[in-house]
Amino acid sequence: MESMKYFIEFGEVKMKQNRKEYLIFVLLVVIAAGVLVSTVMQTSQSMSESMNKENELKNMFHSIKPPPGAVLKDVESIHKTTSASAGGKYITQLTYDEIRTYYDNELKKAGWTFLKEEPLRDWGKEFGGRTIQYKKEDYFLDLDYYGSREKEFGFTYELYISWGVYLFSSIERIDV
Repeated sequence: MESMKYFIEFGEVKMKQNRKEYLIFVLLVVIAAGVLVSTVMQTSQSMSESMNKENELKNMFHSIKPPPGAVLKDVESIHKTTSASAGGKYITQLTYDEIRTYYDNELKKAGWTFLKEEPLRDWGKEFGGRTIQYKKEDYFLDLDYYGSREKEFGFTYELYISWGVYLFSSIERIDV
């Protein structure tokens, strides 16, 4: 009888221990599910915002008229969770100075602020191209002129507007 009593008491202790472990397991599963749902919802909201920004950037890009004689060759846009960009590539017979002067005037009228200009580099080497950066609110606009490599790339210059990320690493972001 004594052994039976011990077995019953041991079984009750074991059941209590198993119940405690089970409850801890269930609690951990509920917490993990909550974190997962929260993460998915945040990502979904971020994607929605970046998709809206991509559309906004496309509209901004198309509102910037190219200089006379410049032909839009290609248009691109993309969005990721926390960033977006839109822009295009142009072919023109205009010189760098003519392109630069045109966009300086047009972008200033549209509220863009010139930030800086520097040589455009390919694997750290200058090849005669120039890159110019402008800023407006939370947006950056990059104009890259390809100079002597125009035939190689198939276009004269490209113009991109970005939000949430910086497209070209040769120019540091500057807060104005």
